[in-house]
Amino acid sequence: MAPGSGSIGIDTPLARKYHLFKRLLGHNRDALGAMADLEQAYYGGRVPGLNALRAKYDALATSARELVSDLQELSEGGYAGLEDVLQAIGGEVAPLLRTADATSGDLVVPLDSVTAEAAGSVGGKALHLATMPRLTGVSIPRGFVVTTSGFRRLVRQGGLEEAIEDALLGVTLDAPASAEAASQAIRPLILRATIPEEVAHRIFLAFDKLGGGNGHATQVAVRSSAVGEDSGASFAGQYATVLGVTRDALLDAYRSVLASKYSPEAILYRLRFGLDDCDTPMAVLAMEMIDARTSGVVYTRDPVGGDPNLMRIAATWGLGERLVSGEGGHDVFQLDRRTGDLRRRNVQEKAQRLVLADNGGVCLAATPSDDARQACVDDDTLRSIGRLGLALEEHFGSPQDVEWSLDRRGALHVLQSRPLNLTSQAPPPVAGPKDPALHPILLQGVITASFGTASGKVVVVHGRPPADLPDEAILVVKAASPDYAVLIGKVRGIVAETGSATSHLACVAREFGVPALFVAGALKIAYDIMLFATFRAISPPEERGR
Repeated sequence: MAPGSGSIGIDTPLARKYHLFKRLLGHNRDALGAMADLEQAYYGGRVPGLNALRAKYDALATSARELVSDLQELSEGGYAGLEDVLQAIGGEVAPLLRTADATSGDLVVPLDSVTAEAAGSVGGKALHLATMPRLTGVSIPRGFVVTTSGFRRLVRQGGLEEAIEDALLGVTLDAPASAEAASQAIRPLILRATIPEEVAHRIFLAFDKLGGGNGHATQVAVRSSAVGEDSGASFAGQYATVLGVTRDALLDAYRSVLASKYSPEAILYRLRFGLDDCDTPMAVLAMEMIDARTSGVVYTRDPVGGDPNLMRIAATWGLGERLVSGEGGHDVFQLDRRTGDLRRRNVQEKAQRLVLADNGGVCLAATPSDDARQACVDDDTLRSIGRLGLALEEHFGSPQDVEWSLDRRGALHVLQSRPLNLTSQAPPPVAGPKDPALHPILLQGVITASFGTASGKVVVVHGRPPADLPDEAILVVKAASPDYAVLIGKVRGIVAETGSATSHLACVAREFGVPALFVAGALKIAYDIMLFATFRAISPPEERGR
């Protein structure tokens, strides 16, 4: 309609308010869309990288500012307080989205100088170890920490930030293959990256200091110490450890541990705990190698035995890597927490042991025949290990999972201590006798590594975890390798032929409530009972060989 015929002119106050209101609705729609994107990222099992998260928040903040501006104009200044609220929210969010300075902080620090204030730069493993000698009198190997500043500097100077973030954007919990693809894109970048000159220089200085300048051929264990590791989220077996590292191999070992932050298992593990990549920067711990006669793990409360008054100690000849990786024979002991008395002993054959190689690295060696079938720890040493575990439990204020080692002189050293996850508990015994005809025993003489009941399709896997594993499968494997932790979100249960209740896979299974049995002959049993798709991990945790 033409002006003057009763229409509202485009420049009339009412027309301006109408178009202003339409613009307000548009900004409101954009703000709701930005909020939906953030909620989808939070609830959808896909955690965006920091840059992507910052972009999503900026979109929301921009729409919110425009919305408030429109509302102010419509109300003629009636909502002035909203601008202050937006500014306050922006002030709280900004530090959370700020990228840490890649060049700030110490690059390398001696392990014996680490303090609680350095937790964000040295990670949980190093911090726990550093506090032990001062407060409990225990012995730990000498070492140093390459801090998170070194990791950030390598990523920043190598121009890897965007590539890492882009690769992680496609990862979802319901598609383990997406983590494999991200890992294959990221890890080679780190393994080929040039370590910044100052970082490398300080690593070599710290290493040479361990040798004392006397020509001693020092070897170290290079281990992860990521922020958040060895906390409520154990990250057991998710990051790399390189043993027997000489000076010449030091930088390659450092890169290997950094790259393991992006293994498929570690990527999915972080997602399951709701941790963003930037929440867990990697520090790397180098500790002088112990030429171990015996190594093992002590759980200060037995997580699989059902008796809260017992602790569990697992031990093997030589280095302990095969024990925590679920390979090789080992002995198991249960001690009374109150008296230190030995309540149960299960000695297995230990035909091979892992030892230091002369020129660096480690190798398998045959166990002397006199030792192979003998307990690798005597009763007095078991009590010493038990007392050590309880001292660390008191120091840290919770039950502990402690890795220890005995050197050739018999001296006891602590290699790691982290909180023990006790979410998987033994069920109460079922009262009354059972009729064997109605309740046939399908598995006997097993290690119940994680309690629970599950059903699903039995799937036998040889080698690497498959990308096309059916949902809700019962996974049957040869050995309880930590590699299978990548499938924890998809499988309903795990059966392995070899493994230990103190292995990394057992630890992760308990964390996520996945029942797990380790039993000799599991592959043959699986083929024999493939049509029976249920297993129950609620029987008493009998050990093999009992």
